[in-house]
Formats: sequence, structure tokens, C-alpha cells
Amino acid sequence: MLTNSVLWEFLVYIGLLRKIFTLLKMSQVLYPGRTSSSHMVNGSGSMSSSNDSDRYYGVDLSTQTKVKTQYQLAIRQYLNRNFSRAWEIMSPLIDMVLSSHGDRDHYSIDRHLTVKCYKLYLSLLDLILKDVNLESSDNLQYEANFPEYLLSGSQRAEGDRIRDEFMRGLLMNQVGSLYDHDLVSADPELLLMCFIIEFSNGFPLLKLREQMEAYLTYVGLLVGSINPTALQDQRKENVLSFYLMQVMVKMGRADESRDLICRIFVADDARAESYLERLDAAVAKEGEGGEAEKKKKKKEIRKRVKTVKRKTEEDNSLREKIQREKAKRLDAEKQNRVANDNERRVSQPSGPKLSMLTSLQNYVMNSWFNIGRRPLSDLLKPAVLLVFILSLLISLNGLRRQARLRRFLAWFLQRLRDTLTMAFKVTYL
Repeated sequence: MLTNSVLWEFLVYIGLLRKIFTLLKMSQVLYPGRTSSSHMVNGSGSMSSSNDSDRYYGVDLSTQTKVKTQYQLAIRQYLNRNFSRAWEIMSPLIDMVLSSHGDRDHYSIDRHLTVKCYKLYLSLLDLILKDVNLESSDNLQYEANFPEYLLSGSQRAEGDRIRDEFMRGLLMNQVGSLYDHDLVSADPELLLMCFIIEFSNGFPLLKLREQMEAYLTYVGLLVGSINPTALQDQRKENVLSFYLMQVMVKMGRADESRDLICRIFVADDARAESYLERLDAAVAKEGEGGEAEKKKKKKEIRKRVKTVKRKTEEDNSLREKIQREKAKRLDAEKQNRVANDNERRVSQPSGPKLSMLTSLQNYVMNSWFNIGRRPLSDLLKPAVLLVFILSLLISLNGLRRQARLRRFLAWFLQRLRDTLTMAFKVTYL
């Protein structure tokens, strides 16, 4: 009995140790700020945030574990370039992540894991958009990462649907859901990634400018007095730099960028000079890029013209070949008909036999035509005579049948009488 109680206490002690160990492991999930984490898709490097105080409040451990497991599976597929499988995992997972941030005071998933999931989702979405955009522009020299979205049918329709939602502002709507439309607390690197994807995938530049100006205004970098604290955040400055050097230059608003640089860095001449030099380089590069783009388009047009010309020549050659074959077939059929006519002429009678057949044919035809020209009264007597002769022949034929029937009956009765007589004799004996 004592041994059993000691064993039971030992098992309880082991169970408590396991629970303590589990809680220690969970503490790393609840407070990932204590360990190094990723600001990239693959989970390397460190990432800070402006709202660490309430980020991990009220985390649902079961949902957290499920999302983390699915994310690790998706990132493994992504690194193995199995993008389709990674998207199949991340597409429903990101819906779960977005739905978990409906309540600002309760998060089913901590923000750090949320940002990592959304960055992976953005990377996959960017690949899909590039495939769809390149396919729609008839660029033949690229390798599709999602070839199923370029085929006809439901998957192609799904690719078009994703692109349409993207063009309607999908990314900023999702970011707004993640941060309860509080752009000040949004992760600047995540926003910059969204802006770059929109910029590189044909998103309307006017809408992109409005989105970036709204964010930069919220953080105090564009309108009114400049927030010096925001300028000290390198990630927010990267968003500002992308806005000034890329978006505004692409829209042809380089002069406005210069004015903004002078106003934002009015107290820092060195940084203002550095930004102006970078802006001039971006403008020059955009001009060179425009010329290169024009040359590229001309080259593509020439290539398409050559392709169309070659295809037209092939079609004409095929059409001529078909016409030649048809003409040969018609000539062969004509020659066969001529040969058959010659054989028919050879097989027809000639000499005296031909003249006799011709005379008989002419006599029959003339008689037929003469009958048609004679009056009906002249044909009445021959017709009556013909009917009489036919009736006589029919009656004679009937008499012959009756005589044949009588002979058959006589023969049958004779045979029957002989048979009965023979049977009677045998029975008598």
C-alpha cells in the first residue's frame, strides 16, 4: 500500500513538471518580443512595433498554435517553390487571421505572428498578380509560378477575380481590418510591402498616392508640422522615400517632391541635399526607363508583326496546298470519267448488230409517238381485241389448273385405296 502511494505521488510530480515545462514553452509564444523574430517572410532577423503594450493581450492558445502550425507548413512549401500548395494553405488561413482581429481588446493570434502570416500571403499574392498581368500582356518569355491560373476554366476565373479585388483596394482593406483602421499603429514595413506590390502590379497610381498620403499624414510626415519622432523611425522614412522617389516620379510630379523634401527637411540641410540628389537620379532613371520601355514595346510589336506575318504565310501556303490537292483530285476524277466513257463506248455493239438495234429502237419510238397522235376511236377496236385475247389466255390457264387438280385428286385417291387394301389384307392374314 505504501509503495502504491509513493508511486502515485511520483506520477503526480512528473505531471506537474510537464505542465510547468509546457507553460514555459507557451510563454515564448505569448511573448515573442523576448526572442528574436522575423520581419521577413522566412522568419530571420528582428522586428519591432509601436504597440507592444497591448499586442499580446488575450491570445487564444489553441488558435495561435493552429495558425503557427499552418504558417510553418506554408513557409516550407514556399521555400520549396511549391507556390500553389502554399497559396492553398494561406488563402483560408489569412481569412482566419483577419477574423481574429475583429475585437480590438481581444486577439486570437498575436500581432507578431499575424504580420508574418500576412507578409507570406502578400508574397504569394504578388506572384499570382505578376502571372496574370504578364499573361494578359502577351509576354511569352516568362515562367509562370501559378500556371493553373493561366488556363481556361474556373481556375482562370479565380485568377481574374483575385486581380479584380486587388484593383479595388483589397490590400488596404485587409490592413485596415488587421489594425482596426488605425494606420498609426500599423506596421510600416507591412504597409511598405503593400504599397510596393500595388505599385509593381498596375494598381492605379492616383489611388496609391491617396493611400500613401493618408498614412504619411497620420504619422505626421506630410501635412502640417513634421513629427521629428516619425523621421527617426527608419521604417517610416522608407515609406516616405518610396512615396517621393517612386510614386511621385512615376506620376510626373518630381517638382512637388522637391518642394516636399525642402519643407520636410527644412531643419536638416544635409538630409535635404541627399534626398534631392536621389530624386534627380530617380528622375533620370525614369527617363531612361521610359526610353527603354518604348524600345522594348517597339521590339515586342516587331516580334508580334513577324509572328503574325509568319502565321499568315503559313496559312496562305496551307490554303494553296489544299487548293492544289483539290485541283489534282478533280483532274483525276475527270480522267476517270473519260476512261469510263471510253470503256462504255467500246462495249457497245457495232456494225450490223448496232444498225438492227438502232432500227428497232427507232420503230418502237415512232410507233409510240404515232399512237399518241392517232384519235381515240381508232384505238378502241385494237384495245377490245387485246382485252379478249388476254381473257382467253387467262381462262385457258384456269382450265389447265383445274385439269391438273383433277389428275392430282385421282392419283391421291388411287394411292389411298391401294394403301387401305393392303392394310386390310395384312390384318386379315
